[in-house]
Amino acid sequence: MSNCPNVHGVHVNKFLKGDDYLQLPVDPYSWFIQNIVPVGGVVNLYGRPKSGKTMLAMDMAISIGDPAIDKWFDYPVCRHGKVLYLQVDTPRPIQYLRFVTAKQFGHNVNAFKLADSLGAPYPFNILEQASYDWLSSQCAQELADVVFIDTLRDIHDENENDSTTMKRVFNRLKLACHHCAMVILTHSKKIGNTNTGAEMNLDMMFEARGTNYVSAHVDTIMRLTKDRLDIHGRMIEEVSHRVQMRKDQGYWIYKLGDLLTAHDEDIKFVELLLNDPRYQGLPKKDKIIYLQEATGRKSFDAARKQFERLVREVGGGELETIDTPEGRLAAAAQRILIGKPIIVGTVPNDVDVE
Repeated sequence: MSNCPNVHGVHVNKFLKGDDYLQLPVDPYSWFIQNIVPVGGVVNLYGRPKSGKTMLAMDMAISIGDPAIDKWFDYPVCRHGKVLYLQVDTPRPIQYLRFVTAKQFGHNVNAFKLADSLGAPYPFNILEQASYDWLSSQCAQELADVVFIDTLRDIHDENENDSTTMKRVFNRLKLACHHCAMVILTHSKKIGNTNTGAEMNLDMMFEARGTNYVSAHVDTIMRLTKDRLDIHGRMIEEVSHRVQMRKDQGYWIYKLGDLLTAHDEDIKFVELLLNDPRYQGLPKKDKIIYLQEATGRKSFDAARKQFERLVREVGGGELETIDTPEGRLAAAAQRILIGKPIIVGTVPNDVDVE
């Protein structure tokens, strides 16, 4: 197995035609985890603090580092490699318990190597030479293929909202890791006190905390909340998985569920509306303005289109009866969205969206 610097081929230092470009040597295995973690690429996994990002990332690290594992949930592991995990935002006793929990559930905790805040230079700052040199030497010594950074906010002291600064941080990381694949954990922006449908509808590119420079320069973005995992990347259209989680000794254990459908997305948002009394009784225009604010839509027209789609798909007759949980939800949604009563037993097909 060769480490990451060798899988990128040779530097040619010139522009090439398409046919000449196709003659360049490339690694036959382009992915560690199919369509999620590319060889030499960068992944951003983000979510709210204490949402369980580290346990999910550890599970990913184990899947890449353990040759006996051929899938990460339903995604094929195409290539295995040596994995390093830099964890500088959690005290050692907490990380110790994470390893205990992972081992109790049968995970191979030797599949990757970890350095915590007491195993790396302290305080760690990738923009300082001592920290940079340490990480660079560790990656070279271990012939690392994938490096996990947990979290980005804790490896520098600069303004995370400044794109010029974050470009320096990002580039220093790539150089220190010898252009290995990286999985970078970050926090999401604060948009309220609960994980609601509004959070789900925010653009993944703009919800991660700090400047958008990092989000714009990664290959895959993953957003974790209490009940779902959203994935979007260069080679995968945005998909959402239900996430089933339970706590053991205070730490999340994951099971990735089925893909969410477009109808599930509608139901999610309707649940938000049902739980918000401010929405009930508003005229249509105010409902759309509310919808625009709740989902982060940039324009009134975009919110109007979503409103009308929601009326059609949830309240407009796709469900034949209301004698089901989804049917009853659609009926309640129609009363809120359209302000009209519904005939018990059916969902009308002639919904007026004007």
